[in-house]
Amino acid sequence: MSIERIASEGSSDQSNLAFVNNFLSQSSSQSNSATQINITNKSSNPPISNLDNTYTAPPTSLDIRQHTPINDSKLEQESIDADRSIKPTGKQCAICLEMFSFLPESKIIPIITACGHTTMCKSCFYRTKETDVGNKKLPSCPFCRIVQFDSPLSVNEVKKDDLHTSFTLMVKYNGRVTDTNQVLNIPCSMSTTGAEIRDRANELLLKEKIIFPNSSRSVIFNTSLQQIRLHADTTLQDVGFKFKTDSISILEGSIKASSQIVKNKLENLLPSPNGTFRLSINTASHRLQKISINVKKTDTFFEIARHIFVQLYKGGDEQLRQILEQIGLMLVLPEIGFNYIYKKEMVNEEHLLTLEELKVGQATNHMFYGFGQ
Repeated sequence: MSIERIASEGSSDQSNLAFVNNFLSQSSSQSNSATQINITNKSSNPPISNLDNTYTAPPTSLDIRQHTPINDSKLEQESIDADRSIKPTGKQCAICLEMFSFLPESKIIPIITACGHTTMCKSCFYRTKETDVGNKKLPSCPFCRIVQFDSPLSVNEVKKDDLHTSFTLMVKYNGRVTDTNQVLNIPCSMSTTGAEIRDRANELLLKEKIIFPNSSRSVIFNTSLQQIRLHADTTLQDVGFKFKTDSISILEGSIKASSQIVKNKLENLLPSPNGTFRLSINTASHRLQKISINVKKTDTFFEIARHIFVQLYKGGDEQLRQILEQIGLMLVLPEIGFNYIYKKEMVNEEHLLTLEELKVGQATNHMFYGFGQ
């Protein structure tokens, strides 16, 4: 197997980059509930990374939630609940226990981290970051340990008049696995949570006979600066949602490769080519470049991930090596909702899933790669 790094360029894969970037972030933020395959390293040499297969374990049945119809009284109650005072906010930082405040002179400004947490103030975030850097670690969220590549966003103050307003939110649904892209009109208020947006979207999608495990969908909070996952219990007020500049989208995330949804999708894909073929692997990370590899359909995801990992590690600077050592490498097949994380270079056992089994080829089931979590 040989590898060649090539500059990112316009291609049919470019339209998928924004989706994969979200896919990578939401996959990593779900890693605590994902199926883990831990490989023990018995070598006397120090490990560089470890291998995990972190696609989400399938539910015993599709998570199809039937809710009572949304009515005006429900939204009115949500609006009442949303009035939690503005200065201070009525909530406190989970680290320093000081009350959040939007006052200009305050140092306890509420933030939202790149991983979607809203329970920490700006001062505590940067103190935590300094501690991690001082310990020669990548700065990470103190709650979920997701590495923070991006700076947190300060939460916008929600105007008092907006707290009591019921409105219809136009939510873009990106169904990469079910081949569904549409805009859903979701009734909301500022106290509506990520879980409620997802569940209301599911009700509308079921009417269209679009079936996908609801627990594997991610609600994304989009600003002009970042795209951040909206947690199940996080409200639009918690993130300081602004009607004019912000938006909400929903993505289909990772599911088990053996699920019936994936099997049905694979039936309609062309098989992997015979013999050696050139596989281009794009990336959604600005820190990495598109690569091209000579592969065979019998090559495993472990072999490909390990090969890329080693080449990046050998040719990378100290910062890239630290990233690879701490969070590893991820391969993503967004068309079938599959992701594979490699975190140990030296192992005595490997996961044997091959390109042929998931019909990866030059023109079908495109592969992306990025940093794992």
